[in-house]
Amino acid sequence: MARIRQYFASRYGSQEATSGEFENIIRYLNSAEYGNQTVAELMGKLFDDNGDVSLGISFRFDPSTGIEFQQDAESPWVMLVPADQIRGVSGSNLGTIEGPLLSNRQTYEATGGQVDFSYTTTTQLVDLMVWVNGVLVRTSDYSYSSETSTLTMLSPPGLGAIVMIATIRSNPSSSFLRVEIDAVAGQAVFPFPLTEYDEIIVLKNGILQREGGGFDYVKSPFVGTVTMTAAQTAGTLITIIRISNTNINEVAGLMLEDSYCTNGMIRLDRISIGDEAISPSKVAGLSAAFLSKPSVTVGSITPATASPGDMWVNTAGSVPYLLFYDGVRWINSSPNGMIPLPLSINALQYVRLNATATALEYANVDLSSVLSTSTRGASNGVAPLDSSGLIPTTSLPTFVTRSPISGMRSGAIVNGTFTIALMEDKYVVDGITLALSAGEATVQLSIGGNLVGSTVGVTTTPTRLGIASVNIDASTVPKVVSLVVSGASSATDLAYVVGCLLVGD
Repeated sequence: MARIRQYFASRYGSQEATSGEFENIIRYLNSAEYGNQTVAELMGKLFDDNGDVSLGISFRFDPSTGIEFQQDAESPWVMLVPADQIRGVSGSNLGTIEGPLLSNRQTYEATGGQVDFSYTTTTQLVDLMVWVNGVLVRTSDYSYSSETSTLTMLSPPGLGAIVMIATIRSNPSSSFLRVEIDAVAGQAVFPFPLTEYDEIIVLKNGILQREGGGFDYVKSPFVGTVTMTAAQTAGTLITIIRISNTNINEVAGLMLEDSYCTNGMIRLDRISIGDEAISPSKVAGLSAAFLSKPSVTVGSITPATASPGDMWVNTAGSVPYLLFYDGVRWINSSPNGMIPLPLSINALQYVRLNATATALEYANVDLSSVLSTSTRGASNGVAPLDSSGLIPTTSLPTFVTRSPISGMRSGAIVNGTFTIALMEDKYVVDGITLALSAGEATVQLSIGGNLVGSTVGVTTTPTRLGIASVNIDASTVPKVVSLVVSGASSATDLAYVVGCLLVGD
């Protein structure tokens, strides 16, 4: 407190003087209080216990809003400077630079009969200059296609000739002009529009000439002529090229305006880069990414070079198939590489697992155990099914059931005929079995009054007589089944069984 001091020490001899001086001290201290806080309290907010400044205020930069501050961790952020006001000075013009006159110069050594030379330009609108063994070639002796990037000579320059091609500024360039004039006999003055600031070069039959009255030519910008110091012979080619460069490029300073930059970074859409203008080698990792991508070859010959992962569509066979290179060999890309390659002999065959379940193979379709549809309803075939999936009744065979006629005639057996049964359906009779309990006799079967089969000598031992199948139809008129006995001798108790098959419709 440099402004508080003691002026009259001797005045403190009275109580009144002491009280007055003390009041002055109180007033001085009160004048230093703010917000009902003493100087010590205010100092405690500005400094920590070590006496270091501790304001408790934080600053930050938010790209979307700007520079903000915060009084403490619980206070809201307060805007200091909006983002749109944070920028440097506007860009300024730093001057101009000249562009190159010649660019993209390429040199070739011609082969025998060669007329086409590969030459790529960055734009379709270009002016080209061509030299053969150092001699400038007239424009009518060659043509250029920007679509195929090929310069074609009218006639081959000859084996071993050195051909040089260069670009003279890309159009539209108001500074470049080329004129070719075929001189007439004795001609020395050649018209050419130019100003006193233009620079030109003159070539005679492709050979560079020197400027000056004591040399090869002089230029007259005010009348627009070039005068050769010697008259020219007929057919001499005079080429005049204006090379002065008035097409200059302006170089601007950094553009930090919002329309050009975002957070101090120049926006890509504000940079003049043409499509495909950046070489892949100029983009980090792009060339390596291209090299790491597998290539696909289509053809009938194995690729001469291959990298792991490359693919080849082999068209040598009747059916193209895909293979991939594993670093050592070409492998079929079919599942597990196990499907065999198809050949013409495999037509109409199918792929199956072989007998040992270790590989796939082609095989013919085996239909030996399959019935053809032509066997439905045919002899030795299969029965058809109706709409309900059942065998129709017309395809069912005749129903046959064995229904024998059996019984026994008790008591004495005498010669004569006696009835044993009646038939009222369709039957097939195929035999008769007889036996007596005593004696002997001769017996024959009779059905419907007709004898069936031959006679049977009957004893106590059962005897069976097989009869050729006899069809008996008693479905309309019942028929009587009888036994005709003859030669009976002490015969007793005749047991009989007539073998019959009941035949249904």
